[in-house]
Amino acid sequence: MTAQNKKKIKPAVILILLVLLFLAVFFYFQSNNKDKINTELLRDKDGKIIISAASFPVYDFAKEVGGDKTNVSLLLPPGLESHSFKPTDKELAKMASSSIVFYTLSLAEPWASELAKASSIKTRFVATADGLAEGDDPHVWLDFTKASLMVDKITETYQALDAVNYNYYQAQAEVYKKKLQDLDGLYSSSLQNCQFRDLVQGGHQAFAYLARRYNLNYLPSQGPEPKIELDMVRMTAQIKQLKESGQGYVYYEELIMPSLAEVIRQQTGAKMVLLNAAHNVARYDIEGGLNFIKIMENNLQALKLGLRCQ
Repeated sequence: MTAQNKKKIKPAVILILLVLLFLAVFFYFQSNNKDKINTELLRDKDGKIIISAASFPVYDFAKEVGGDKTNVSLLLPPGLESHSFKPTDKELAKMASSSIVFYTLSLAEPWASELAKASSIKTRFVATADGLAEGDDPHVWLDFTKASLMVDKITETYQALDAVNYNYYQAQAEVYKKKLQDLDGLYSSSLQNCQFRDLVQGGHQAFAYLARRYNLNYLPSQGPEPKIELDMVRMTAQIKQLKESGQGYVYYEELIMPSLAEVIRQQTGAKMVLLNAAHNVARYDIEGGLNFIKIMENNLQALKLGLRCQ
């Protein structure tokens, strides 16, 4: 090989070496950045991202989407009615050791939105139902189309903070959203042909979204917030409706003394049936694997019974 040919080859070799060096540096930093995204998140001993949730529906949604990549815990003590919850030092410590705190929205958990604004709190607070509420009613998860949008918000949050597992979270979300879609279809078909369409409930207004979605006439004893005082106008209308229609069923809520439903029962002879808004569940329910879908399936059976659906 001549000296002239050697001179022609040498620049080409140098160019190849430079390209290889560039690629090596590029992939090194790509890998390093991915690791950095993951290591910034707080994880348990098994490497799962630590998540806290303010209510049972948000807890269940976050757990379903997060799968085996996350460790999701419920901030509400088992069996405690969510409207009366205020975080103690124990729950504050749990939030401080979490990568994310998911909550519904400020209407449902005002304490969460206040903590989110506090400069001393470094945890990410994410309202999953921002913009979904109608009026002053926070029970948006009982419209399953809105619940699906809450799942989207949780999914987007996971994907933004843990991009390495972007596709995993997307796949998990799609599976769960299909379950919500099927549940919505089952409610629509099951509640289409009923003898009665009045949902009479002795308790606070928790099921307005569900009633509106499936064209039911909703008659609760109170507004969206549970109160000690009786609303005699509402209760008088409920008692009159049950007596005149002969419907024979009044619904009561989970985790709340069914005193309002009991008054209606005494005045009308109606039977009392549980309708569960899924604010929270008892410890044995969590240990038994009770989830949002199962609660809603149980609710459908209760509605079919009380409304006498075919």
